[in-house]
Amino acid sequence: MDVICRCAFGIDTDMQNDINNPYLQKSAALFKTDIDDLLLFRLANLIPFLARPLHDIVFGLGDVRRILMKLIPILNDYVEEIPALWLMNRVQEVVDLRIQSSSNSIKRTDLLQLMMEATRDNVKDHVDDPSITKALQSNELIPNIFLFMAAGYETTSTALAYSTYILATKQDIQEKLVEEIENSN
Repeated sequence: MDVICRCAFGIDTDMQNDINNPYLQKSAALFKTDIDDLLLFRLANLIPFLARPLHDIVFGLGDVRRILMKLIPILNDYVEEIPALWLMNRVQEVVDLRIQSSSNSIKRTDLLQLMMEATRDNVKDHVDDPSITKALQSNELIPNIFLFMAAGYETTSTALAYSTYILATKQDIQEKLVEEIENSN
């Protein structure tokens, strides 16, 4: 996760040395949370016509959401408890900082910067037909970054868990690994 956060988004998290890092804690909680237990989703299930406005208020990343969060502080506390929303808020902060610093001469070359540039530029998708262009929409930027972070966490933890399982259950592979480690010195 440190590598993903640093190389892709320019976020220094130091998760390797800090087990209580909030990014690590929220990433872990992201896959443990049962959305059916969340008040927001229960309310949306009970009153379906409120589902879309609630979604726009909570997941919206624009000025309306910021105003509502200031007017209703308890809503902000509730949103901060949901791991996915906490991570999306942190991603939004990083994007906002990057936009503010874009006026400076400092320009990073990472995935976030490329995605931000793709929101401004039309990208020619088809070489044969130059009239077809695609651009990343600005409202697609934050969810894409969030999914990249979440997938990075899940992929890393799954790979480590599977490797540990194989080493614990396959004595021959464990012996081969020990031999390779001893021979590398």
